[in-house]
Amino acid sequence: MKRNWQRSAFIACVATGCYSQPAEDGDGSTTAATGSASTGPGAGTGDASGIDPSSDAETTIPAPTTTADPTGDPPTGCQSSADCDNPSLPLCIDGTCGNCGDAEDPDSACEELDTSAPICNGADCVQCTDATHCGGMTPACERSTGTCVSCQYHEQCPGSACDIFDGECLPTDQVWWVALSCPGGNAGIGSEQSPFCDIAEALAQIPPGGIGTVFVSGGGPNDEAIDVGGGRTIAFLGVDGPVFFWPSLVPDVPAVRVGDATVYLQEFHLEGRDSYAIEGVTGSRIGLDRCVIHQSSNADNVRLTNSQLIARNTAIGNAGLTQSMMPFAAIAANGSTLDLTYVTVMDNHGVGAPDGIVCDAATTGAMRNSIVFEDGPPPVDSIDCTGLSITHSATNQLEPGEGNVAIPIQFDYDMIDVTGDNYYGLSAGSALIPIVQGVAQWEAGDPVVDFDGDPRPLVPGTPDFPGADIP
Repeated sequence: MKRNWQRSAFIACVATGCYSQPAEDGDGSTTAATGSASTGPGAGTGDASGIDPSSDAETTIPAPTTTADPTGDPPTGCQSSADCDNPSLPLCIDGTCGNCGDAEDPDSACEELDTSAPICNGADCVQCTDATHCGGMTPACERSTGTCVSCQYHEQCPGSACDIFDGECLPTDQVWWVALSCPGGNAGIGSEQSPFCDIAEALAQIPPGGIGTVFVSGGGPNDEAIDVGGGRTIAFLGVDGPVFFWPSLVPDVPAVRVGDATVYLQEFHLEGRDSYAIEGVTGSRIGLDRCVIHQSSNADNVRLTNSQLIARNTAIGNAGLTQSMMPFAAIAANGSTLDLTYVTVMDNHGVGAPDGIVCDAATTGAMRNSIVFEDGPPPVDSIDCTGLSITHSATNQLEPGEGNVAIPIQFDYDMIDVTGDNYYGLSAGSALIPIVQGVAQWEAGDPVVDFDGDPRPLVPGTPDFPGADIP
């Protein structure tokens, strides 16, 4: 599996839509209209209409004839677009019903027909063909339907990021760049050409209540902790490969802490070391895309209190690495909301309680198309979260819900790839592959690629490989 970090390829897939809805056929009945003309003594001697031009008798001008479509569609003759009843031929063009592709000025023809669908796309009038036609609360273009929609992914917002919880693009004039490997101190101004050298400088540009996008390059590892609060909304997007981040071994310092704020992370590899990799406290909203959350030696990997989490194409594992006698979990949530899609949870080391996903009774949410596989002889109880709806997922024990399967074998490191960027992808020949193959079911709005850029099926209802990575 070759990682494809080309943001443009993903943008193209998301922006243009990767599946099509089937068009409906028209089924209207046909009636051919016929005109009649009065003929006088000179019938047959006049013009082509059959009317003697020398006659002084009152004449009837024949009505324009219409042509019945042999397929059974309504007549195609017209005087205005109001006469065109066939949805596939809605425009009156030179006396004949046609589509916008037949018009001399296709877009103008569409706008005249319906101002809410002013763009001609082939033969159809649509609202948009790309994001430049959209804005406001619906900034992204869903090409499969030709309509402007709320954004769901950062790639739908060129030049900034998507506020996924609200469906709006973040402003393009509140953007900063950080190059963690830049030499010579912090001389940059935060632009793409002259980036900051650490994230703290970018955070200093965004006041309480402020909004911003921070593009981060430079790989790592980096020991800077990220702490966001004060009602801010900030997206941190890795570019040119994953960003490796973990704080120094200082107790109670999470790699990322969010308090009363919204934080998005894409293409980040976080290690908690001696604390949480991610901690969300009251009022927090956290979105993870194509991330690895790993190796919180003395804590849960993700700890949430009265917070919201969206995680997609993300792997979470190795919690409690050095304190394996403690009940640490990959995700521990109290009074929170979880939305987990194509997530891999593996290789956590807590004992005495489930160590995959653990919640209190006030936590709710859904998990789809995911793998939760923990160490220990079967049956291992890896999930304790009664408010979590689980579908099309593979877990140690069979969970209630459509399309779920149980994993009847014991975890072994030979089953996974723990090298390089693709942490917790399944290794070639893994015994887990035939058990989980096809368990997931791709639906509209799901990620169009996996953790390292391999394409998903892109057809709603199609079986797919669960978890963050397609082996």
